[in-house]
Amino acid sequence: MDDGRERSKTRRIHKDHNNGGANSERDRLSSLPDPILADIISLLPITFAVSSAVLSRRWLCIWTQLTAIRHCTLSIQNFFNLLYPRLIFSSEIVVVEFYDSFLPPSAIAAFRSWVVQVCHHLPMKEIGLDFKHHGCSPLLSPPSSLFRCKSLKSLVLGKGLRYELLDNFEIRLPSLRKLYIGLCSDNRSFTQKLVMSCPVLEALWVSGLSSDAHSLYIQITTKNLKRLRLSSMRHDLIARIDTPKLEHFHVEGSPRLLKCYFAKPPRFLVEAKLFVGSEANAVPSWTWELLESVYRVKTLSFPCEILPPFCYTTVIHEKVFHSLTKLKIELKFSNCWIPLMRFLLDCFSLQELVIRRSGQSKWGDLNWSQIGCRLPICLSTNVKSIRMQNLRGEKSELGLISFLLSIANVLETLDVSVVDTENKGKELGFLGHCWCFLEALRIVRLISLANTADMKTKDLDACIECLS
Repeated sequence: MDDGRERSKTRRIHKDHNNGGANSERDRLSSLPDPILADIISLLPITFAVSSAVLSRRWLCIWTQLTAIRHCTLSIQNFFNLLYPRLIFSSEIVVVEFYDSFLPPSAIAAFRSWVVQVCHHLPMKEIGLDFKHHGCSPLLSPPSSLFRCKSLKSLVLGKGLRYELLDNFEIRLPSLRKLYIGLCSDNRSFTQKLVMSCPVLEALWVSGLSSDAHSLYIQITTKNLKRLRLSSMRHDLIARIDTPKLEHFHVEGSPRLLKCYFAKPPRFLVEAKLFVGSEANAVPSWTWELLESVYRVKTLSFPCEILPPFCYTTVIHEKVFHSLTKLKIELKFSNCWIPLMRFLLDCFSLQELVIRRSGQSKWGDLNWSQIGCRLPICLSTNVKSIRMQNLRGEKSELGLISFLLSIANVLETLDVSVVDTENKGKELGFLGHCWCFLEALRIVRLISLANTADMKTKDLDACIECLS
């Protein structure tokens, strides 16, 4: 009888396998047709996509049906010799990206003709060209057909390029939405013309590339631009910005190398990241003008190792940040606290404050409760989240946390991050003191300690006991 039950169970399992039941184990990836598998591996860099040929006999030729060439770092010569002859380009190819590739002089003509063919016969959506360039090596001149590709939505023009378009040549990129271009003294007028010829452009990144001593002036004028990023690390870049619908603004560089102005303050600005550092105690006047021109922003960020310009002065801003809801700021020295409090006086809508300690700076043993300035109203009425990042576990930092908790009446979340990997005992002691603010814990719902992953279980238990 037992044998009959076993045979019945065996027949039932085989039936489930044949009917695709819950007990069946199917390889769904292998059941997909080759074109779909080619679309999946087309999302990978081309070197990884080609490596899929070692999986099985079926995968041996799937990579030859790629619909995208992404992040190709091979030299152009190797691309044409090894990969290009085996690629079966269909009418669905949409992406061509060559980043940090080497372009030998002997391959320039062949690569340029191939780009012409791609732009003419295939519905391209993304093209990226960025080549390693040496002083003696020739530059690639992109064909004119690249700037008349109606289906193109994303374009990257990096190093190793020169532009030889006629002055009366009309650029037509009606679908382009994202553009990155490396700016140098030779393509300044071309860059301005290219930006103005993209009616639906939404994201623009302009980066200074040349190392010459000449100042570059560029005017960025476009109606529908929503994201703008400017960066310059090598030479003077002066930018005049006229983008009425701008929502996200990111600028990085030294005040000595980068200057930018808004024709009119953006009305719909959601986020502004100002990576503008100062190399001296004197802050250029244009930095103040830039800061005041974004007074309608909702999220203002000064990322790590960039000292905010208002920390060097006692001048009160003419523009007030009534719409500001999140501020991320770096405190490099303890004397930056008073300018920060002065800046927050008119930030009535502030709800989240992120304070990051920079580098190896020293705050000293400062009594935060006797700083001698008027406290912002937002800290006691609106701020619900405070994040303390990159702390060192010093006594002055405990004083700062205690001071903030004493005035933050509606605080819900305090996020403390300690990065003192050399002295674990000091770090654990600091975290234990944070947990021991019993009066503050009645207000704060959550205290998140970023480095608790490195703590032992008994140390966590000892900290949690403080809560009882």
